[in-house]
Amino acid sequence: MPPVKSRHSIEYFYQSIRDTHYDPLVYSNDPNAIDGKKDGELHEPKAFTPKIEAEKIKNYLQNRDNLRDSKKPFFLMWSLNPPHNPWDDENTDMETLAEYYNKEKYPQDSLLAVRDNADLKVASYVRHYFANLTSVDNYIGQVLETLEEIGELDNTIILFSSDHGEMLGSHGKEGKNVFETESLAIPFIVHWPEGLQGGTINDVLFGGPDVLPTVMGLAGLSKKVPEAIEGIDFSPLLTKIDKKVVQKPEGILLMLANSRGVLTNRYTLCVDQKKQSNDKTKDLQEVYIYDNQEDPYQLKKLSLEERPEVAANLLSILGKELKRTNDPWYQQKKFKDVIRYE
Repeated sequence: MPPVKSRHSIEYFYQSIRDTHYDPLVYSNDPNAIDGKKDGELHEPKAFTPKIEAEKIKNYLQNRDNLRDSKKPFFLMWSLNPPHNPWDDENTDMETLAEYYNKEKYPQDSLLAVRDNADLKVASYVRHYFANLTSVDNYIGQVLETLEEIGELDNTIILFSSDHGEMLGSHGKEGKNVFETESLAIPFIVHWPEGLQGGTINDVLFGGPDVLPTVMGLAGLSKKVPEAIEGIDFSPLLTKIDKKVVQKPEGILLMLANSRGVLTNRYTLCVDQKKQSNDKTKDLQEVYIYDNQEDPYQLKKLSLEERPEVAANLLSILGKELKRTNDPWYQQKKFKDVIRYE
């Protein structure tokens, strides 16, 4: 992007493009990071993207090239590509695979793809997947060590999360874009020794829209969260200081192109529309529920008739959430004979 408004006030960037982890297309506004090239010129380093990105981040934090005002706070976002596919030798840290995930340590793939619902034929890429995960952990660790070296680790809010999970053979699937737990469940780890109480919060449903207000709350900007933001500021549950009560949602909205659903502390509801249908009155493909307490591997789809009271509650929550977010399904009152719109 040219250095105008579309850069959203970003002062420094180093961008690796493509899912080829050892052959990225790189652009940066720092000529020192791209062999002296100019802003907008293509650089092809032919190196593993987490490694070269970690090097640039460490340099930025140490401020070797005066890239930032060291007297001011900084905000840095690092979007790692691995362990994204392709999962093959050409796109994997093979040294890490050989050291940690070799056949001597794990003679069978079933020792790595351990979920009861995993299809080992589909999960054939499990060693490559975990090798890149471990490699990414290593480079994140290097960045944390650099923060400690410059004396900023304890006073830096570090967030680690992901945009989606990975099926890894569960339900005979790979990738994402399904309502099963392996695709939906992602980490959200916050590290800030000076401001957080340690521990794990297990009883809160936390979704994508909650990230921005929660981060603003951690940064002391909770009063400046725009009214249009639909997420919840959960920072009071995390910090050592603010103990105000946060109203926990009874369910969060799940969305795919042709599906809507709800996740609660116990259940997953999916309302699935046929991808293509000329008959608008008959384009509902499937509605089902998973009981994630009794069936944690989601091996059985429950019909609405099997749990009528549960189904009624879940469909009511879905209707409320679709209305609250002004979703197109609410605007069209799609499947109004099933979904309980207010």
